[in-house]
Amino acid sequence: MSKRIPNTVVTSRRRVGHPRQWLLLAAAAAALWTTNAFAQLDPLLFLKRIPPNVLFVMDLGPGMLSDADNNYYDPYQYKYSNSGSDVAWQTALGLNPGVNILNQNNAPYYRKFNNRGYTAATNVGGVTYDYSADSITPVGSLDASYSTFYAPTRFMIARRAITQAIDENTNVVRVGLLKTRQTTPAWGVPPNGAGKLANDAALIASVAQVPTDTNQSTGGKGVWYHMRTTVSGNNAAAANTTYNVVQADAANANTTVRADIAIPANPATPTDALQVANGLIPGSNTTNAQTDRPLGLMLDDAKTEVTRLITADTQCRNNVIIMVVAGGEGTTTAGATAATTAAKGSAFLNISNRHVPVYVIAIAPAAADAANLALIATNSGGKYFEITKAQITATPAGSAVPEMVKAINYGIQHAFQRYADCNSNTAESEFQVTSPIAGTVNLIGAKDITGQVLPNTQVFDKEGTLIPQRTNMLLSTGFELPGFEARLRAFRIYKPIADSTKSSGYKFSQDGTRLWVACAPGTTTSGPCSSLATTDRNIYTSLPDGTIVKFDASQAATLAPYLAGANPAPGSFNATNVINGVRALPLGAIVSGTPAVMDPPSLDPPPDANYPAFIDENKDRRSIVWVCANDGMLHAIDARLGIEVWAYIPFNLLTKVKTLLDGQSVGKFDYLMDSSPKVADVKINGGWRTYLVVGEGAGGTFYQTFDVTLDDMGTTASPTDNAITSSLLYFSSATRIALKWSFPRMSKFDYTISTATTPYGDISSSATSTEKSVGQTWSDPAVGQAVNASGKFMVITGSGFLPYTQQQAVNRGGTAAGTSLYLLDIETGSVFASKDVGNDGQAETVDNCAAVNNCQIMKNALHADPVATGPPESRYVDKVYIGDLDGKVWRFNIVTDTSGVPSFTANPTMLYNASLTGGHGSAKKAGSSQPIFSSMASVTVGGGTQQYIFFGTGSDLLPSNGVNQSYQLLAFLDNGTTGVDAFTTPPNLTAVANSTADEEKVTSFPAVAGDIVFFTTTTFHPQTPCVQPDATLYALTYTGGPAYDTSGDGTVSSKDSIKAKTVTGARATAPFVVDQHLFFSAGTKAEMFGDPDDYNNGVGQVGVRILSWREVR
Repeated sequence: MSKRIPNTVVTSRRRVGHPRQWLLLAAAAAALWTTNAFAQLDPLLFLKRIPPNVLFVMDLGPGMLSDADNNYYDPYQYKYSNSGSDVAWQTALGLNPGVNILNQNNAPYYRKFNNRGYTAATNVGGVTYDYSADSITPVGSLDASYSTFYAPTRFMIARRAITQAIDENTNVVRVGLLKTRQTTPAWGVPPNGAGKLANDAALIASVAQVPTDTNQSTGGKGVWYHMRTTVSGNNAAAANTTYNVVQADAANANTTVRADIAIPANPATPTDALQVANGLIPGSNTTNAQTDRPLGLMLDDAKTEVTRLITADTQCRNNVIIMVVAGGEGTTTAGATAATTAAKGSAFLNISNRHVPVYVIAIAPAAADAANLALIATNSGGKYFEITKAQITATPAGSAVPEMVKAINYGIQHAFQRYADCNSNTAESEFQVTSPIAGTVNLIGAKDITGQVLPNTQVFDKEGTLIPQRTNMLLSTGFELPGFEARLRAFRIYKPIADSTKSSGYKFSQDGTRLWVACAPGTTTSGPCSSLATTDRNIYTSLPDGTIVKFDASQAATLAPYLAGANPAPGSFNATNVINGVRALPLGAIVSGTPAVMDPPSLDPPPDANYPAFIDENKDRRSIVWVCANDGMLHAIDARLGIEVWAYIPFNLLTKVKTLLDGQSVGKFDYLMDSSPKVADVKINGGWRTYLVVGEGAGGTFYQTFDVTLDDMGTTASPTDNAITSSLLYFSSATRIALKWSFPRMSKFDYTISTATTPYGDISSSATSTEKSVGQTWSDPAVGQAVNASGKFMVITGSGFLPYTQQQAVNRGGTAAGTSLYLLDIETGSVFASKDVGNDGQAETVDNCAAVNNCQIMKNALHADPVATGPPESRYVDKVYIGDLDGKVWRFNIVTDTSGVPSFTANPTMLYNASLTGGHGSAKKAGSSQPIFSSMASVTVGGGTQQYIFFGTGSDLLPSNGVNQSYQLLAFLDNGTTGVDAFTTPPNLTAVANSTADEEKVTSFPAVAGDIVFFTTTTFHPQTPCVQPDATLYALTYTGGPAYDTSGDGTVSSKDSIKAKTVTGARATAPFVVDQHLFFSAGTKAEMFGDPDDYNNGVGQVGVRILSWREVR
């Protein structure tokens, strides 16, 4: 296919391919909060289009009203009597008026029967007992544990954890509730009345608790009445119509399930917490001769219900069962054994061609039960979790056990696998949100993921000169479900193949060999990290003054107040547990962030006479992949081996990392580090250094800068070392990487603030108004030198969206946030200049456009990444372009004073309004806008005096609530005064119509190569939900015409399509061009577009020849 490459200057918007570009210009996909967290975009929206069915199956058999030590918590509230005849037995019981109970008649108390068991029926003084216990512990109204008396029971542990998981996922799943079959369950008859049931008594072994008690004990023999829940007959004999509590497809099912499960917020008594109207009642006909827990029948009932849901399903919903049990199969079902019940798990592998994994969560089961309970899950393709006594004990009373919440969330995550993966029993689904990137790593003598030595990693030309292999590694990023673990994969892009027709003697042909999947020491059970320990991890954090300290147990006392934050019970907070728990986590989900590859310094040509010495000093520095993850860390991954060697948790996220211990939910995902690091070589005080600048995305409102030069690294860890030990040793010193500054100042973060909007701290009231104007740091910064050789290096960034409610908080004083552009000193972080673009006055008090069902207008913000440009063939920056959520594109002109300090020449120029016809005319539609969430691409033309600007509006991560319009692919020419419309393509994008028809949405930022601009879109099919989305690659000329001959007639004309490629069944990521090839991801594949035998072309990006398409996984 013919393609002419014009003589134009292309300004790169982002660092891809060659890691030492001057301008690390913004390009990551939008890093945004979930709709539940008051934001505009939802980075996980593509997961949530079809709510799956999640069925909770509750065991209500024996053990549910007991704790992990088999102590039984009597469900009756007893009354104290100060009558003289009652004093003796109450004293013997352990009641002490004024100490643990009020000294007044009818003061309430509860009884815990310690180590209660079942006995053969025995009659003492006319009373028959079937139970025994070591002793009774009374808990009176003055006892510290009175209000949470029932909290240690398996029943309450299950209810708290399920409630939290429902609350976190209620907007994205359909919840159903099933229970053990029961006939007329009841809380029982109070033991103080004439209607005492036979056998409602226990023999107490404690000598102290055998005095005469006319009301509670019999004949001084230590036989004490207690209340037990009742059922009519064995549960195994109950009708098979008694298991369904709430059907998942019933109206308001989630609300109903929660009402049946949840513990009231402020119960008047422990009884009110335990006994909820219309709630579940643990009850069985268990005796010393039988265990009435028919788990096999529970599985049968779950299968019946899920089969009903599958039969009625027209939406291709996934289905997951979460079974919560106290123990194994009972003995009241004829023919049932633990083994036969475990075998029933296999029935869920294929139900009408659907796979329904069963997650079994056992709360402190008997050791003998665990193996077969695990088999139920394994046989079904699910997973088994055991909640241990130690985990329960470590949890403050009244709080959900984090390990159980995590287990439930893990099961719910499984429901969000790709439909095909879930129903083929695939262990995991991998999702990529952002585009792949390319970088350079020394592969001499390196091995692939299987341990095989890579061929031809060192080749020489015909003159015997070593041929550099640049841009030789492709990285794809994403996460897996279930688990929300990172999937950062590395591939070899090409390999040298001997070819005598080439001047060098080699051609460089497409490869795709897998190199590694990134991991952290001690956090995996296989692969290179399994032989390491979590103690080998070099994890750091910082204090408010910027001091770097280790994030390990040795710093627990120092970090405890920051980790706890506004914890209401700091005495119960265990910082060591939090630190060790976080250190043991695998790499967290990479959602909105794009990695940066740092290789040895290599700017070509050198920017000044000092730079070659900087190259020589750092030529043996190992390549590092810097990546942010939602485990709260900025990670340094060894680019040769794929192992984490260093990590950092920002100070302002310390209060939030404890949330990771109860897992991540799909519905209310906790964003932490969700941004894209930028790396640049900069000149500081006359010397060259390598700096890294990073925000936090939806996780926070701070940017931070590090010196990552890594002095003398080669003397400790050589660039060709295939062992990780030396690299881990190098980074074991806290001085290797210095935190230079943060903006806003980290000392102005108040970790004690806790509100509904900001539960984990916020900027303090003493911060400056400029610091308060910074929103969530979605805008990824650019780095460059201002104007000319005497200009200072600067960081350029937008301020990002901030919810209105947070903006108006007392500590912020109502300072407008989100609409400013900043020029920051790369050396100190001080603000050179800032300008506010204002807003259009529409929806400026709205936190979340989806919540008000109108995502056609929204609170304004400079959410996008800035594009910094300058004179052609120059490395200097004198102008910045950025778009806002009102649909406007702004140009900021930069000048410097005699000291090289940059500033803006005046207020920014509004060049183009995408919401207006031609960018300047009348509104396309009243009350609607074309928001700009992503970065732009630019290209210099007209002898360097004019620039084309390319961008897309809307986003495939923007909810369609209230939307009835088409989003656009746009271009305009900045002629120095205004923006002249070049092309607008609404006819080519299917309109978004409130999810009522197919909807095509722009995926992210465009890419430019030669005279072609590439966009990607994703088309969803709401009306045919069983059809997966389609990814489309558009290729246009600067004026909007087709760029390639798609008709096959040998010429490019109006007959050809602007659609260069469509990949069915996948969501697209942003495109990027490097080494004369185009890359983007679609689904689980990284797509490579270009000449398969023409790689390793060196610096620069020119036209892409459409010769081949290759998928890499």
